[in-house]
Amino acid sequence: MIEPPQDFNDPEEVEERYKERQVEIRVQPDSKGVFHYKKRTATGGGFFLRMSEMDTPWSMHNINNSDMFFIALPVGGNVSWKVDRKWSFPPSIFILDNLSIEEAKYSTGTRLDTVVIPAATLHADLASLTGSPCHKRLRFESDAPLGPDDAATLMHIAAAVKVGLLGESVMNSSPIAASYLRQAMTTVILQGARHNYSNVLRSIPSDITPARIKRAIEYMYANATKPIRLPEIAEAAALSVRGLQAGFMRHKGLTPMEFLRNVRLEHVREDLRNPLVTGSCEQIASRWGFANFYRFSQAYLTAFGESPRSTFRRYR
Repeated sequence: MIEPPQDFNDPEEVEERYKERQVEIRVQPDSKGVFHYKKRTATGGGFFLRMSEMDTPWSMHNINNSDMFFIALPVGGNVSWKVDRKWSFPPSIFILDNLSIEEAKYSTGTRLDTVVIPAATLHADLASLTGSPCHKRLRFESDAPLGPDDAATLMHIAAAVKVGLLGESVMNSSPIAASYLRQAMTTVILQGARHNYSNVLRSIPSDITPARIKRAIEYMYANATKPIRLPEIAEAAALSVRGLQAGFMRHKGLTPMEFLRNVRLEHVREDLRNPLVTGSCEQIASRWGFANFYRFSQAYLTAFGESPRSTFRRYR
């Protein structure tokens, strides 16, 4: 979803707009009577993109407790952040926990792209990489930025996100496409930045080769009609469950069970388009393991851009 560009000349108007999103901030212009701030926002694939332009210097006091992480991507100008009572002046990409942000200061001419990811989403992606639930909140080390290669990769992904959400890309009609980019972004952050789970990620076995992931995929296609579970897929690929999950996130940007669901969706679509296959939509979906037809229909619509009944009617 794309919101129209917004142009603000009144700090109180900015505060009110943020309140509409259940976010409370205080805006303080550096020069009395002079304030100009422009922003544009777009959402999709489990994240939120905000593009900001500060034509005058101002500061922000953060007094909200939205459970989010920010990936700040400076385009121009200067911005500094006060996090956990300490000021930081990042020269490039900066990863922020909203619950720790106290203040921010923006210079004249600052251009800032910010990707906002719900904490639950980022922790779910971390759990997929480590293969186990996260019992402690992620804490990124502010004095350990991403390496140059990872930073460049992240900037390219962010550029793709911007084009995809703002243009006429398939991302506007396919949440799956947007979620792939989001997962690529979070994987780079989680693998490249230093945080309290870095040692856990480094301990993941290094033998997760594309060949083993291919073996797991072949097993999924061969057994898609059966109620297979993660341990069985991992055994077929000669991997641990944790290694299997990490390997799929690394090579496919999906968890193994998300990939298996997509395999089954493909098979359902083939059967719906084959007039020789007997049965109703519900019966065909059930054969491939989809017991809840409503949830199946939503997943099918997201994947293929039409309802399963539309596919069924067109080929029958």
